[in-house]
Amino acid sequence: MGSTYVPTAGVEVPAVVRQKLIEYLVSREAVTAELADRIVTATAVFLAVSATHPGRRLVPSVLIDKGWHAFLMYPAAYTAFCAQLGRLVDHVPDTGPQNMGTARADVSRTRDLIRTNGHPIDGDLWAVAADCSQCHAGCSDSP
Repeated sequence: MGSTYVPTAGVEVPAVVRQKLIEYLVSREAVTAELADRIVTATAVFLAVSATHPGRRLVPSVLIDKGWHAFLMYPAAYTAFCAQLGRLVDHVPDTGPQNMGTARADVSRTRDLIRTNGHPIDGDLWAVAADCSQCHAGCSDSP
């Protein structure tokens, strides 16, 4: 299955891993295979930008976070992908109280940084809802 969303070169998820992630998202998140494919691609882009900005706290959208969680279910594949990016992108849940305004601003800031770094944005996946709770625990890359 090919993605209809084309990322910047260098952030491709291997086909076998991509298929596992798509199947995981379809079965666990009740999304279509087409949407799952887009989530996998956008998650790879998020991780690539996170890897190149180790000092910044980057926060995924809710759907990108679902893709990140799916990737983490396959630790060897996740570690290998991160190695290609140059560093392990650590998944850090924020266990403190979540402020919705801050969560929306963090997601928007991350989306803007991805765009600034030359990657296309899949707007449906980066939409920030008024009731955005950003993951169950406010996940982010470690700064």
